[in-house]
Amino acid sequence: AIAGLGLVIALLMLVPAVLVPVIGGSSPIGRPPMILPGALVSVLGVGIGWLAWWGPVEPLPAHAPAARAGEEQEQAQLQCAICGLGASPDVAVACPHRCGRTFHKGCYSARMSVAQADPSRCGICGAGLGG
Repeated sequence: AIAGLGLVIALLMLVPAVLVPVIGGSSPIGRPPMILPGALVSVLGVGIGWLAWWGPVEPLPAHAPAARAGEEQEQAQLQCAICGLGASPDVAVACPHRCGRTFHKGCYSARMSVAQADPSRCGICGAGLGG
């Protein structure tokens, strides 16, 4: 029924393409070869639209597992005490002085390489290096 309705509408839209030249004084005998490509493409469009109306080729799952996996990943991420962004466990490093802060490995290395604090204290958390 949907494809039939689409086909009827597509053919009705071809009527102006035939009538306008005829009203303008052109001979209707030479029109069919010029209108045939448009008619074929409109029928093809109706067929593709009808297939799209039926749904996707591969149906979507009833629930979104990717969304739940993303939520779990968000919960598993720690916050970097240097840049403030999330640090997943595979790129996180805890402060070696047990201050409880967590850093990205890159952020920690960069901060420690430029730290100009007291050499007896951590350049990030200020904890004593002796323990």
